Amino acid sequence: MEISERGAVAVGRRAGGRLRSGMVCGIALVLLGSAVGPAVHGATVVAGPVVRPAHQEQVRAAASSVETSPLVRYGYSLVHDSSGWAPNKGAAVTLLFSADGVAFMYSADATECLGDQGSYSYHAGRLSVRFHTPDVNVSATFALSMAKTEVTMPFQVASAKTGTSLWKQEPLALDAGVFAIFNAEGNNASGNPTLEEASGFAYAYAQAWVAAGSTGATALSRRAKARDGRPRLVTGSSGGPGACSAGGGDCITSVENLDTDLRISFKDGPPVNINLYSWAGESGSSELGTSPLESDPRVNLDPTVHPDGQYDPTNKTAVLISPFTYTVLPWPAHTSLESTSDLHTMASTLESRGYKVTELLGAASVKEIVDALKPGPGYVLFSTHGNKEGDLVTGETVQAQGLNGLSAAEAATLVERQHLIDEGLKSLVDYGAKGLDPATFLMSEEDCSFLPSAGCTYKVMLTPWFWSWLTVNQHTSFGKSLVFISACLTNQNPNLRATIGALNYFSFENSVDAKLALAIELYLVKSLARPTRSPEEVYYNLERIQRTNMMIYKQDKLLDGVLGSSLDKSSSGNLIGYGWTGSKWINFYAAGFLDNSIVDPSEVWWMLFAGRWDTNAQHGAANLTRCLNDYWLKGSTGGLADEFCNSANAGLPKDKERLRNDVEYAVYLLDGQKPADLPPDQVVPRWTLDDGSK
Repeated sequence: MEISERGAVAVGRRAGGRLRSGMVCGIALVLLGSAVGPAVHGATVVAGPVVRPAHQEQVRAAASSVETSPLVRYGYSLVHDSSGWAPNKGAAVTLLFSADGVAFMYSADATECLGDQGSYSYHAGRLSVRFHTPDVNVSATFALSMAKTEVTMPFQVASAKTGTSLWKQEPLALDAGVFAIFNAEGNNASGNPTLEEASGFAYAYAQAWVAAGSTGATALSRRAKARDGRPRLVTGSSGGPGACSAGGGDCITSVENLDTDLRISFKDGPPVNINLYSWAGESGSSELGTSPLESDPRVNLDPTVHPDGQYDPTNKTAVLISPFTYTVLPWPAHTSLESTSDLHTMASTLESRGYKVTELLGAASVKEIVDALKPGPGYVLFSTHGNKEGDLVTGETVQAQGLNGLSAAEAATLVERQHLIDEGLKSLVDYGAKGLDPATFLMSEEDCSFLPSAGCTYKVMLTPWFWSWLTVNQHTSFGKSLVFISACLTNQNPNLRATIGALNYFSFENSVDAKLALAIELYLVKSLARPTRSPEEVYYNLERIQRTNMMIYKQDKLLDGVLGSSLDKSSSGNLIGYGWTGSKWINFYAAGFLDNSIVDPSEVWWMLFAGRWDTNAQHGAANLTRCLNDYWLKGSTGGLADEFCNSANAGLPKDKERLRNDVEYAVYLLDGQKPADLPPDQVVPRWTLDDGSK
């Protein structure tokens, strides 16, 4: 963009390249995604490494009392000032009207965007606009007829001098408006908004758009007009969101806030997801300290002889699914994305423990995911964008034109439907479907353009119905597997966990810092690769690091500078772990190792530490039981008579029955002997990576 006198559209000068993690102008996603190479069908290859998922209360607050105006369905694109100045080719300045009287002067080019926030009111055909920012200072009231497609406004954009500016009216489809408002607020020139705040603005705008009445705007962006040359209309408030024109394909029944996403549901036709952003922006983090135990070489001992592998998965295979990886870091704003080298590191670690690994990085098409998951691999990582409905984005991109009365979203769904049928997945397409509307997948619209009036592409999202199809129709079982759904908010939908039915299962409850998510993915694999370690013990150690801010094991270093406050997105407490008994889910945090009511977690940790001093895990477990019976239950540590027993406890408690529980649980975690004195629903089902190999 050209740098003007006031810098009104000199985004690079004003913002200093203010592209923030998770908040980017959409065209950058297209340009930077070409190296990713996702699977595409439809008209054109369009890639886009979405940054990643996350939030709640701020979004609800921002959209709690929405006031609307018919102007929300329109944008006004600057043609030129009376001085003759005009935006450069490929750049745009758009006047946007949002909910509750908020206006934006949205300036964008191919790599940057910036929003100057102001206010407006529109009554009796007169518009009042006010902007008071370092770059835009406008206060004007003038007649504005919405029937005119070109209007003159009594101010200049690129100059403070008296003059006028010519603007072109552009109807804003709901999705285009949502993305424009999200980008404008997210790159607000006069503030430092969070992703949650920008998403709240977008949700409020969507509510206002639906309530704005019959103004002739389409529900979704179109690539082509319908057969009769006119798109179908949404009438909105004249009869409520459901009072639509004949045909009704674009009749919006609801706009739902899914935190990182918005979901548009229609009277006729499948819903469409609008993916505002993926993983949460970076949160505060701190450097970890070093525990005195870190220098003790025994903490890194691994038993060379361990149990018989009864808790190992049947299939020694692993599937790593990560649609948004990069090879060469493409842009500073995308530091949250996963490097392919990090996924290769996980794969190499798993292979060292005897696993055959399938990596689906970047492309991650639906067919590839089905083929990889169908055999029921022992270890599954699905690292992607998700939402609280339990939907997960794949790497499959669909681009289609609205034609013959179909919106682009409807056309994209039909294109994907036929594509999957052609690939032999008709049963997936038909499972739970209502007519032509699928249940197992939906379209997720990506912000792939910096201009509000331009179109976007769609990525395929797999719903919880997909996993139900796998288990019911394809007879896939994860009953002896560990599945980690590394995507924000997905734990809020218990159906996802229930339909997968993994023996051990991890997912995130809320939004999560992408760097932390990656660190936990690496930490889990590195920890489980050590014989006799179970996911439950790894989960405890994540909590230990969070609470103590101290490193002990070598792999603890992975969390250094990543882990933050227990109250923010960098908290390990966001990760929820479960075990499935076959009839009941057991939450790692409320049972076993971490249940303070039945065991002392510190005591159990220390006993595990001591039990691994012997190279034979079963000998170590037997020694702990011997110490309990010969000394500890009698009130003696063992003293000089037994150096091991004297050192293998963290201090004898007065409650000897609780001490018995501590020993039994430490033994269970070490070699798999189930505790005799603990209720079964307090014992987390055990999973090990490859303990059957000696």
